[in-house]
Amino acid sequence: MFGSATASYQVEGAWNEGGRTPSIWDDFCRTHHRTKVVCANVADAFYHRYRDNVKLMVDTGLQSSRFSVSWSRAMNWNPETKRMQLNPQGLAFYHALVDELIANNIVPILTLYHWDLPLELHTELSL
Repeated sequence: MFGSATASYQVEGAWNEGGRTPSIWDDFCRTHHRTKVVCANVADAFYHRYRDNVKLMVDTGLQSSRFSVSWSRAMNWNPETKRMQLNPQGLAFYHALVDELIANNIVPILTLYHWDLPLELHTELSL
């Protein structure tokens, strides 16, 4: 199977949209701004351009697409319950992405975790 792979933090952008909260990488970028670190606030704008990207996948002849979920987009920390809760906007994005891939005969392959931990979860649980 011929395919492509992406990591959510590196391609999605939209760092403060769709209910996404900061991740450990957002914090790293903010605290290491004096180094040559490039933050992914915009990245490849995949969050807004995923349909165009799927068209490019089709044009290239890709049969699969492996992508990761940004847990900072899919879930949010609830300080009252001290638990993560689903973010409907974030889940809607990933649902739409999977639907678009399937509609174009591209097999979606999900990476559950690619080092994109929600900052509040990290902080609250002292991970």
